Formats: sequence, structure tokens, C-alpha cells
Amino acid sequence: MAKEAGKEPQQLVVAIDTNGAIFFNNKEVSMEQLPQAIKSYLAGPTTVGKEFSLWVHADAKSYTERLVNVIECVKGIEGVSNVNVAMQKMASSRA
Repeated sequence: MAKEAGKEPQQLVVAIDTNGAIFFNNKEVSMEQLPQAIKSYLAGPTTVGKEFSLWVHADAKSYTERLVNVIECVKGIEGVSNVNVAMQKMASSRA
């Protein structure tokens, strides 16, 4: 999918909370439901044909394995130009 000149991809966000729950569009989804939820969103009348950058926001205490699984699950979805990761920094335990 070609990017329009001068236009940055719009952003999609998948979040993983401390317990490993996955959220897309503020709705909890299973790992199995995630690709279809993204594809359905991208097929919508206001998003079809646009290019998106997908961000995976992970809580600092979420499991790395869960993060890797989410990335593997979403990469290659048509309309998603790249997958990025944002981690919440853990609070320092120093006094």
C-alpha cells in the first residue's frame, strides 16, 4: 500500500495491561480476536485505503512473552505499515 506524499500514517493502539489483558479501541479482545478486530476496523468506511502505524502499549509489569505474541499476531495485516512498542517505565524502588 503506497503512502500518500507528505502524509504520516495514522495511529492504531493495542494495549496490554499488567494482567496480560489485550485491548483494541478500548475494548478487551483475546489474542485470537485481535487480528480480526484490527482488520474490521481497517475495513470501515472512514479508514479503508488508509495507512496506519500500530502502537503496542505495554504496562511495565506485563509479560514480555505476551508483548511478543501480540506483535507476531498483528504484523503483516494489510493497512498496517509498521508496528511500534511503547513501554510504561517502572517506578524506581529506591528511597
